[in-house]
Amino acid sequence: MKFTNKLFIFILSALFITSAPIPAAARQNVSPPPELTVNEAVNRAMQRSSELKTINENIELIDMKRPLLAESATDPLNPLIVASGAAYMQAEMQRASMSGSAATMRQIIEMSIIRYFSTVVLVERDLELYDINLGLTKKNIEIMKVRAELGHISISAYETAKIDYEKAFANRAEKQKTADEAYRALNQVLGAGLENKYQLILDIEYKQLKERNLTGYIGDSVKNSRKIKDKEYELQIAEYNERHHNGSGSAEERTITVEQIKREIAEIKKDLEEKLRASYNDIKSLQLAYEINMMELGGMYMQLEIKKTQLELGRITRLDVDAYEYQIALLEYRISAQVYEHYLSVMQFENPELL
Repeated sequence: MKFTNKLFIFILSALFITSAPIPAAARQNVSPPPELTVNEAVNRAMQRSSELKTINENIELIDMKRPLLAESATDPLNPLIVASGAAYMQAEMQRASMSGSAATMRQIIEMSIIRYFSTVVLVERDLELYDINLGLTKKNIEIMKVRAELGHISISAYETAKIDYEKAFANRAEKQKTADEAYRALNQVLGAGLENKYQLILDIEYKQLKERNLTGYIGDSVKNSRKIKDKEYELQIAEYNERHHNGSGSAEERTITVEQIKREIAEIKKDLEEKLRASYNDIKSLQLAYEINMMELGGMYMQLEIKKTQLELGRITRLDVDAYEYQIALLEYRISAQVYEHYLSVMQFENPELL
């Protein structure tokens, strides 16, 4: 199932028309905000990333030093050849680590942008749903007023409902504040004006995680982990220093350093394995919840057709149908939130560097 913020659920659109009148200002010809895709936002965020800029500058600096370091490390006449060898290994480790970080940076930024996009989309939809509920509540209060005047319900019941509505109406400002804050957070990452608004293009298609041998996948992920490779490279340097009695400290201290790094590697491997298993279980839980909600949604659509027939027969009111359509819209909202979260969770699981 595909979710896009450009094409929101038809039920929500219908409800918004029937339950929440559009202000006169909104009916005027107003230019829509510019479209913004995830890819465009990622490129803008990457251009502004000080971290990525620093990584690339450090890679360039190491590349400038590499020829001289390599020459010193292989020159048999160099009296400091052992120290030079360690310096060269250190530079190679740093370059490999930074190159890996630069390669992962786009994925990190892309994930961050998708999360910002989905947050904005969801808070805007939440605000729309809130307005719909206010419209339904207002209609219900108008009915309660008539019933109270006819003596079918108590005046106090009507007054209590009216006060609750007024409080909910006043609380709408907090919902709007949440939406505005979500936009400001996105704009801050993009380096844009904090009050800028967009038509966010977020086309996320729900796809179940491909079945795989979890033990084998975890083993491959551990083997290919950049963080673990960096630590193993650090171990190679420590073992080099231990063998050649290079660096500060005693021989015993160098041996302790080697053993400490080995323990750290084991801990990192264990941590990654646990994160991958937890991530896998979370994804499976999300998929199960999605399937349950989709089944419930299908049942609600069938029930909606029954209610429409009952409306035509005069057995229920238009407000009853609107209220039920609102419940469908709420469930679709929860499903869309699940789809976004599932997409990001799969993205992390399939790119363990993001965990």
